[in-house]
Amino acid sequence: MFRVGAINAVLPGGILLVIIMIAVLDGSDDTAAELRSLVAAGEKRHRLAVLFGCLAALAGALLSLAVADKLVSLYARGIVEVQPSIQFGAAVGIGAATWIVVASLTGLPLSTTTAVAGGLLGAAVFSSHARVHWDAILLRVVLPLVGTVMVSHFAGRLLRGRRSKGPPMRLPALFRRIEARPAHWVASWAKALARGLNDAPKIVALGTFGLVPNLVKLPYLLGGVGVALALGGLVGGLWLTRHPDAELDSIRHGHAAQSKLYTAAITGAASVAGLPVSVRHLGHASMHGVNFAELALSWLAAPAAAACVAAAVLALLTRLG
Repeated sequence: MFRVGAINAVLPGGILLVIIMIAVLDGSDDTAAELRSLVAAGEKRHRLAVLFGCLAALAGALLSLAVADKLVSLYARGIVEVQPSIQFGAAVGIGAATWIVVASLTGLPLSTTTAVAGGLLGAAVFSSHARVHWDAILLRVVLPLVGTVMVSHFAGRLLRGRRSKGPPMRLPALFRRIEARPAHWVASWAKALARGLNDAPKIVALGTFGLVPNLVKLPYLLGGVGVALALGGLVGGLWLTRHPDAELDSIRHGHAAQSKLYTAAITGAASVAGLPVSVRHLGHASMHGVNFAELALSWLAAPAAAACVAAAVLALLTRLG
């Protein structure tokens, strides 16, 4: 009994650490992905670019205080109906974190959205006290994920097609000046801010299952997640932006700026509506088109792996309890 009591006593703090770890890894991956196009476009101020992105992600997480309720409610109550418990929260968090850690170490596509959803479903299916709202999963998770990526894909395709056919379109002088390096910086900042706005509430929602709000109130937890996103981006971004993808070598400031503005606009609108999106895939779709192999890994393998781990962890904790 002492062992079980000791485990239950440390689990809320452990869940809090898992939440912070997920935020750090998420920030490390996304900050580099969204800012390395600056490097590929010829920008030499790597550290300043990373710093701007980290501060923007932190600002987005803090701004999410105004709109976080919808996203937190979606993950906390909209997808699965269950009585919050330490064991359930730990299972969901460990399930999601396992895939995120594996993806970070191996270079596999990292999707916090699908990893968290997978961990949630795995624990819910195993639990006899949870009810899964499959209609909400389809309408409020799957459709927004797929729909926003396809919108981003076709918007980017339209942009790429316009640039590849015939002479460039004559634009007013004001717009020609905007489509340059400063616009790329602003677009990168806007995309990072929108990412913090959408990702922070999803990560924070993990804590609602593990009774973490009893330890840390929601505003402070959102602030902590925002700081973790920024720190992760600072550490990972400084290293990763020195090794930009070869496919980005020909990206121009104007093209990247417009693609990132599409992504920021879609992500911001989805966040206000309380819908999850995958910022990584939105950005890639608008700039290069949809990578179906990467989508399959992120949207099928990631939730499946997270679900299996979450179910196994919940089974173990239930047995111990």
